[in-house]
Amino acid sequence: MVRYIIQVETDSPGFDQGGQGLAIILEDITELKKYQQHLEQLVEQRTHELKATNEHLLKEIEERRRVENALHQINAKLNLGKAVLHVMIFLTG
Repeated sequence: MVRYIIQVETDSPGFDQGGQGLAIILEDITELKKYQQHLEQLVEQRTHELKATNEHLLKEIEERRRVENALHQINAKLNLGKAVLHVMIFLTG
């Protein structure tokens, strides 16, 4: 960052004689603006990455739920089969 300082003496026309003077500080904020733009790009990139990760995780959650439901259905069929087998053994036994 570049800083420019302009000083105006109190004996300049327009100032009363007892004043302290005036200093005007101008700063070149070009580098700060560049860094701000860089940070904004990083935030945008990271946001995009996080959205992609969240989408992937949501798909994974849905797949796990689908598999879990399928396993529950298979387990229910197996339990029904065991119950039928027990009844058949009881009736023939």
